[in-house]
Amino acid sequence: MILLSEETGKSVLLIKTSSLVFPLGIPVENIEELTRISTNKIHPVPRSKPLFRGITLLREQLIPILSLEVLLFKKPKKIDIKNGPYSKTKIPIVIINNNGIKIGFSFDDVIRYDLLKKKQKIPEKIQKELNHPDYCELYEINNPINKEKDCLFINLQKIISQFIEIKEEKKEKNKKKNEKTSNTDTDFDLDQFTLKEGESFDPSKLKI
Repeated sequence: MILLSEETGKSVLLIKTSSLVFPLGIPVENIEELTRISTNKIHPVPRSKPLFRGITLLREQLIPILSLEVLLFKKPKKIDIKNGPYSKTKIPIVIINNNGIKIGFSFDDVIRYDLLKKKQKIPEKIQKELNHPDYCELYEINNPINKEKDCLFINLQKIISQFIEIKEEKKEKNKKKNEKTSNTDTDFDLDQFTLKEGESFDPSKLKI
C-alpha cells in the first residue's frame, strides 16, 4: 500500500539531468526564478570544487552557481564541455531563495511543470547513488513523460539549509579554536556574494 504524502498534489518543475533516467522535480514554491544564463557570464573561481561552477551577476547581485548533478549524485556523469549541455550559449539555471540567500543551480534542460501524484519507493540502487537521500522522494507524476511516469522529488530548501548550518557550525568551532575554516565542498562563504555601492566584481578575490 502506498501512503499519500504531504507533498502529493504539489506543483513541481521537471528538469533533466544526465545521471538519472527519469526527471527531477523541484517544488515550485521553492523557486524564485527560472532563467537561462550565457556561459561566458558564469565566472569560474580558481581552486574551487567541482560542485561550484562559478558566480554570475544577476540584477546587481552576485549569485553562486552550483551543479545540481554534482550536488545530488555521488558519481555524476562527466560533463562534456564541447558537446554536452554546458557547450550551449545559454544554460538553464533555477534560483532558490533561502532566507535572503540566493543560490543558482545548473542542470541539463527544462522539461515542464507537473503535479505530484503518488509517493513511490526509491529503488535501492538509485538511493545508494544519492548524496542526500533523506531529502529525496520518488513520486508518480500526473502526466507521464514518454514511458517515464515518476520523478525524483528534491527538497533543495532543506539541502541548502543543511549546508548553511554546517557552515555556521564550522565557523563557531573554528572561532573557538582560532583556526581557519577547512576547504570542503560546502566551505564557500555565502556572505561574500554582495556588492557594495560602486564596487566592481573580481572573482579572484573570493575565498572558496
